[in-house]
Amino acid sequence: MKTTPPRSFWSPLLFTVLGLGLAACEDAKSTLAQREVALSERAAVARYGTAAASAGPAQEAWVQAARETQRLTDPAAIGRQYREQVLPKLATFRDALGAMPADTDALREAHGALSEAYGELSRGMAALAEGLDSATYTAKRKAYRDVIARFEAAQATYRERIAAIYGAAGLEVLPLPPL
Repeated sequence: MKTTPPRSFWSPLLFTVLGLGLAACEDAKSTLAQREVALSERAAVARYGTAAASAGPAQEAWVQAARETQRLTDPAAIGRQYREQVLPKLATFRDALGAMPADTDALREAHGALSEAYGELSRGMAALAEGLDSATYTAKRKAYRDVIARFEAAQATYRERIAAIYGAAGLEVLPLPPL
């Protein structure tokens, strides 16, 4: 004669099977949600990279104008070059930076720090250029070198952060041109 287990046997078994099925569904939902977040972040990083590339010409323009000051020897001419050429072109580049989409927390943090560094650089250049003459050249140049050192450190930190952000998104950072 065939005996069936008591009902109390089937109920826990059924709930265990249902529980395992629900847990598997929740794991699948969680994996899908993680994948969607990763794809969204990757798209945000890609948009940021595209915007960075489009800001390149503005960056090259201010860097070239700054390089032209190196051939000048008269402090008043150097100040004029900074006021009339370098600072306006740097302002254009800073506008391009401000328009870049930093759509993740990590991008906002890294990009914000870079924008602040460019702001400090701009203020340092303006301080150097203002009233620059033979009498003030040495002191102003020394102060400006300190600004440049802080800017270069901030830029190096930015490049490290961006490399990590791109790496986490599975993207490659394109080599930056030397400044």
